[in-house]
Amino acid sequence: IFVFLILPVIYILVRQINKAPEWVEANYSTSVYPYISDFLRQLTGWTIIPFGQLLIVSLLILIFFWLLKRGQEVRRYQISKKNFLLKASFNALFIYSLLYTWFLLSWGLNYFRLPLIEKLDLNVEDIQVNELVKLNKKLIANCNLLRTSFIEKERLPLSNSEILEMGYAGYTELDTIYQIGSIQNKSIKAPIWDTGFSYLKIGGIYSMITGEAIVNTDPPNYLIPFTASHEIAHQ
Repeated sequence: IFVFLILPVIYILVRQINKAPEWVEANYSTSVYPYISDFLRQLTGWTIIPFGQLLIVSLLILIFFWLLKRGQEVRRYQISKKNFLLKASFNALFIYSLLYTWFLLSWGLNYFRLPLIEKLDLNVEDIQVNELVKLNKKLIANCNLLRTSFIEKERLPLSNSEILEMGYAGYTELDTIYQIGSIQNKSIKAPIWDTGFSYLKIGGIYSMITGEAIVNTDPPNYLIPFTASHEIAHQ
């Protein structure tokens, strides 16, 4: 009953919320969501273990053994194929409805908030190619200048955990300019198997179930800050 009631309700609510970005911005993104995100980070940020990944792996293992058990029952004629398909479909809808509801409440409604260009009043109109070229040249020059200004002992390689932690520093500085809100409790981690992320072409993910920013640390370390900053932005 829960499945057949909640999914239509969610669909109707999402359709309506999609038309009201100002309402989402005021009543969720800048009011409710910061508390939800902070609470989740307090629960999961105390350890390097990515709980979000563990939950997904555990769920997949449970689904596998459930299907294996039901498949054996079908082969032994303990249940019919029709009943098996009905149970599998119902359970899939039930799990999907729970996960999608939590996704919307824990982060998903941010999809419908005001665009960043409107919130920060950014001018993005009539940008020319030559302007982008000039900007990139300036950024490259600034990067080279900063690199040459490092003293020798500062050139020692940073560990992946140090690089991930430094991702929060940029948002602290941004908060002084745009008042976007600072992040008090950190929760950024490497995946359980970073090589597996690379095989799947995944740079990083935000686990909305647990509030964790999970960043693939397998690529060269100069690529990690960008991915870390992106995943922290979800928090």
